[in-house]
Amino acid sequence: MRAMKYRLLINRLLIIGLTILALLAFSYTVQAEEDKLLWEYKIEEPDIESISVSSDGSYVAVGSAGGYAGGNYVYLFNKSGKLLWKDIAIGVRTVLVTSDGSVAVGYGVDYKGSIYIRNKWKYKTERDVRSISISPDGSVAVGTNGGYVYFFNKNGNLLWKYKTEGTPISSILFSLDGSHVSAGSLGGYVYFFNKNGELLWKYRIGRFIKSISTSSNGSYVAVGTNGGYVYFFGLGRARETPSPTPTETIPTQTEKPALTEEGKIPKGEKGVPGFEALFALVGLLAAVYAIRRFGR
Repeated sequence: MRAMKYRLLINRLLIIGLTILALLAFSYTVQAEEDKLLWEYKIEEPDIESISVSSDGSYVAVGSAGGYAGGNYVYLFNKSGKLLWKDIAIGVRTVLVTSDGSVAVGYGVDYKGSIYIRNKWKYKTERDVRSISISPDGSVAVGTNGGYVYFFNKNGNLLWKYKTEGTPISSILFSLDGSHVSAGSLGGYVYFFNKNGELLWKYRIGRFIKSISTSSNGSYVAVGTNGGYVYFFGLGRARETPSPTPTETIPTQTEKPALTEEGKIPKGEKGVPGFEALFALVGLLAAVYAIRRFGR
C-alpha cells in the first residue's frame, strides 16, 4: 500500500515537472517569435532622412529625402506596419514621434528652418532644425544649425532661447523627468540647462558631438563624439548652481498651423527566459526517474 502511494507521488511529480518544462518551452517559443522582422515598407523616395519610434513602440515616424523636385514626405505607421498618414514635407531634417502619436518635424530650406507639431503648432527658426526632444509634459526643445537652443511649452509658446558659440546643435535631449535639457554642438561644446532656461554648466570637449544622453533626473550626462570617444559627466552640483550667462526670454511668437570592454555583450548572445530553471528541472526529473527506476 505504501509502495502504491509512493509511486503515485512520483507520477504526480513527473507530471508537474513536465508541465513546467512545457510552459518554459512555450515561453521561449513566444520570445523566439517576437525576435524577428515584423514588417517592412518601401517608400517612393530614394532615401530616409530621419526615423523615430515612440517610447511604447506603438508608432514609427519617417522623414524621407531625395524626392523629385524636393517632394519629400513624413510618414506615420502603427506598430503593425499600417500607414496611418503621409504628409508632404519639403526640407524635412528630423522627425520625432511620441506615444500618443504626435509627430514633431524639423525643417530646413534655403538656410531657414521651422519646427512643426502636426495639427497643433508651427514656429519659424533662424536656421535649419537639426535636433528635437519632447519632455513627458509635452515641452519641446529644439537645436538648430545656427547654434540656437529653443524651448517651447506644449502649446507652442516659445519660453526662451539660447545662442551658443554658433556651430550646429547636433544633439539635444530632455532628462526623463523633463527638468533639464542637455545639448551638444559640432563645435565640441556640451550645454546643460534647467527648464527655466538657466545655463547650469557647459564644457568644451573639442570634438564633434554626435550624440548625447542624460540620466532620469539629469545628474549624469553621456556624450559620444567623432573619433570614437565617450565622455561621462556627473553634474550633481551643476544642477543646483546656474551659470551667470543669461538666456534670452522671448515673447510668444508661435505660428499656428497654416560600455567598457568588460561591459560588452558577446555578439549574437541572447538571454533565455528560465534557462537556469530549465537545467534544474531537468536534473530533478532525472533524479526522480532514477529513484523510481532503481529504487524499487
